[in-house]
Amino acid sequence: MGTSNMSLKQFRDCVKEEIEASMATDNPDEQLWGPDLALGPAGMGKTWSIHALAKELGIGYKEIRLLSIDPQDITGLVDIQEIYQKKPDGSLVLDANGSPIPVRDSNGNIKKKTSYFANELMPRVETDGEYGILVFDEITSASRANRTAVYGLLDSTRKIGSYVLPPHWKVVCLGNSINDGGDFEGLEQAFISRCTTATYLNCNTDDWLDWARANNVNPSVIAYIEYDKSRLYPHSLGDVNDSDFEEGGIALNPTPRSWTALSSKLTIYEKMLKQKTGQEYLPYERVELYAQATVGDEFSSEFATFYNLNNELIPIESIIKGEVTKEQTNRVDDEVIYLTIEHVLNYFITNMQGQYEKTQSVTDDDITAAANVSNWFIDLADRALDMSVTGIKLLSAKATVFSSAVLEPSFDAKCPRFSEFCINNSIIMK
Repeated sequence: MGTSNMSLKQFRDCVKEEIEASMATDNPDEQLWGPDLALGPAGMGKTWSIHALAKELGIGYKEIRLLSIDPQDITGLVDIQEIYQKKPDGSLVLDANGSPIPVRDSNGNIKKKTSYFANELMPRVETDGEYGILVFDEITSASRANRTAVYGLLDSTRKIGSYVLPPHWKVVCLGNSINDGGDFEGLEQAFISRCTTATYLNCNTDDWLDWARANNVNPSVIAYIEYDKSRLYPHSLGDVNDSDFEEGGIALNPTPRSWTALSSKLTIYEKMLKQKTGQEYLPYERVELYAQATVGDEFSSEFATFYNLNNELIPIESIIKGEVTKEQTNRVDDEVIYLTIEHVLNYFITNMQGQYEKTQSVTDDDITAAANVSNWFIDLADRALDMSVTGIKLLSAKATVFSSAVLEPSFDAKCPRFSEFCINNSIIMK
């Protein structure tokens, strides 16, 4: 068994490689089918990431939270039945009253057999697919009896009670360490030793930002975390103590999960506000309230202040049209630049990427927009080279309409400085 520290993305990639290796062979003996175990801070997206991986691969997914079940939910209910005498043809031997005659041992006791009713929690090929991921979640918060109940599915038999796990299903076990806060009930060596991979997951901000941009997280939340990456997970839940709880209150800490929850609130209410009033951004007081309810008091005011800078945003349409001067850009604060970059990226993904994916071709308008945005980023380099380079790299990686547009011959005439800038700053267009 290997032990290591890795990011959530690295762990996800390891699970993906094992599944893809299995899908490439029909021989279960050739598969790396030992369970994978990962512990990490609450709220970092462990379970969500594995569920998303199953969707990406188009395979089945089952999730069992060990904390909220009984051992019998895993093994299935016990069914004890008497054993009856049978004729050579398999039919039952009946007594004079027509009742089956039981088999007895040497002491005259009726012999019985124990079986288990079918467990509906577990995956089955006919309903859940030939390939899939079975997640045992909250393993360290569950009782020892619940963890023991799944041992059979973690060893080479892959069997528990009368149930056998399909050969192409991967087992992933997730939980928190003793230092991550929450209800830690332990983790036995017998459990760990059944896993071929065991790792502790670090909360990697860059990985989360990549995920956030690919999953429509609100640009203001992304920009805030990009501006100060320490805000994504400033301290573990284990740092909370009794003094953090005021009478009648609840101590909340920012986590990737809570920032995503805040994003959902902002996006929904921004849309409602625009439909009702035509305004783009929510008032400070509402944003502070939403932040308090999701990420807690510690950063709610700071985030609301940051969000309020959307009202000073460099107009995205003006950047797209090439109407923003270097002097205009230099007049705004760094926070506004971070917000602007995320809104520019969001514009390409939301307004342009969809049509490009349908046609697989760029229009002259696409090329013009890419050139104007590139000119804006290159002008920005005189003030903040890191933000300039990051912006172009993000556009190239996340919006293929942009990276395709810059390869068109007409692009160079509209942005003649682009090639030299990329070469000088080691930017590779994807």
